[in-house]
Amino acid sequence: MLSLLALVILVATLTTIFYMQLSLTVGSVTFAVVWLLCGLLASWLYNPILLILLAGALVVLNHPGLRRKLISKPVYQTLGKMMPPIGDTEREAIEAGATWFEAELFSGKPDWDDFSKVNFTQLTEDEQSFLDNEVQELCEMLDEWKIYHEHKDLPEEVWEYLKTKGFFSLIIPKEYGGRDFSPYAQSRTMSKIATRSLTTAVTAMVPNSLGPGELLAKYGTEEQKPVSYTHLTLPTILTCRSRWSPYH
Repeated sequence: MLSLLALVILVATLTTIFYMQLSLTVGSVTFAVVWLLCGLLASWLYNPILLILLAGALVVLNHPGLRRKLISKPVYQTLGKMMPPIGDTEREAIEAGATWFEAELFSGKPDWDDFSKVNFTQLTEDEQSFLDNEVQELCEMLDEWKIYHEHKDLPEEVWEYLKTKGFFSLIIPKEYGGRDFSPYAQSRTMSKIATRSLTTAVTAMVPNSLGPGELLAKYGTEEQKPVSYTHLTLPTILTCRSRWSPYH
């Protein structure tokens, strides 16, 4: 019974060390002291072999060179064999990204003073009006249960509303018939639609994220834009984008 109590105390100590994010040195000393004290409850903790193993583990953990050689490197090599290799496209996507305040959050010690100085994007009058009127009216037309389980498709009136109200051309410039909304406005729009129907939200989101609109904006020639944008904003046309090869 005392041995079980000693093990519980050791586990609780280890959990507390991780939870309080103690430094490696302080945590090692704390655990070693608790181990020795628990030996008063369970004499087998004073076994020379266990004491040697404990001392060896603490030395390795607190010596950067030994820790990298005996722990970090073997672990990385093992995980590297288990993980699939990163392709060129994936590597380019990762390296092209950047971090925002989420980097602070994942550090475990965010600087809230910096966060309080962040200037958040605000909706324009047009964007707020679209959210309050067109998006609200669309939400009132949606029933996700019927869409997903009964019709297996959006109702015809929803398709028509999405096309005629410009839900598929949120990122296209106004001079070409689009709404030219900011990424924040697009996010707010899709988030609100998703509260009523995830199917509809994804349907409206894809042309504004994976569709040709942004590709034209960034890489299209001035000759291509008038013709292509006009077709993309026509309410009678729906674009299609393939995401998989025929073999997948």
